[in-house]
Amino acid sequence: ITVFAGQEGYYTVQAFNLPCIGEIDTIRVTFDSVVADFTIDSIWGVAPYTAHFINQTQGAYAFDWQFGKILGVSQEESPYFTFTEPGVYPITLTVENLTGCVDTILKYITIDYALINYPNAFTPGGTPGTNDFFKPAYVNMATIHLEIFNRWGELIYEENSKDPAWDGTHDGKIVQNGLYIFRSKALGLNGLEYDDLGMVAVVR
Repeated sequence: ITVFAGQEGYYTVQAFNLPCIGEIDTIRVTFDSVVADFTIDSIWGVAPYTAHFINQTQGAYAFDWQFGKILGVSQEESPYFTFTEPGVYPITLTVENLTGCVDTILKYITIDYALINYPNAFTPGGTPGTNDFFKPAYVNMATIHLEIFNRWGELIYEENSKDPAWDGTHDGKIVQNGLYIFRSKALGLNGLEYDDLGMVAVVR
C-alpha cells in the first residue's frame, strides 16, 4: 500500500486485515526539499560586462539558468555570462534534487553604459559657469587624458584626471579665437579605452 502525505509531520498508522486489527504505529514523514539560491560577483556593471553567478544551492544535481528573457541559458553549476547592452536583466535559476524536488529563484543585475562626448565650441572668459570651459560630458569613465593643440601642432594644454577642463588659456592668457585640435584617451569603468580626436572653436 502506498500512501501520499501532504505535509511533513508524524502520522499514526494501523493495518487492518478483517476481522483482525493490527497494532498501531507512528511514523515520521519528512520531505527532501531543495532551496535554490545564488549570488552575483556584482549586481552592477558597465557593458560589456562579464558577471559570475555563484550557485549557493545545497543538494541539487541539475541547474537551469536563464539570463534575461531571451539572452541565453546555461546548465553549468556556477556560470559566467557577458552582457553587451545596458539594461536591468532578470536572472532565473531553477534547481532539482535527486528526488525530483524543484525550486526557482529570481534576482536582477543592472548593466550600465559608458559614453563620452565633447562640445564643438566654448567661450572662455565669459560669464562664469556658462560654457566657459572645454570639458567632456561622460558617463562611467575612470580617467580621461585630454590634450589641446594650436594650429601649428603645439601642445598648449594637457590634463590626465577624472574630470579635465580647459579654461581656454595658455601661459596664463586666453588664446585667440579660432579652431584648436583636441585629442583624448579615456578609460571606462568597463576597462575599455575610448579615443577621440576633433576640433573645438574658441569664441570670445
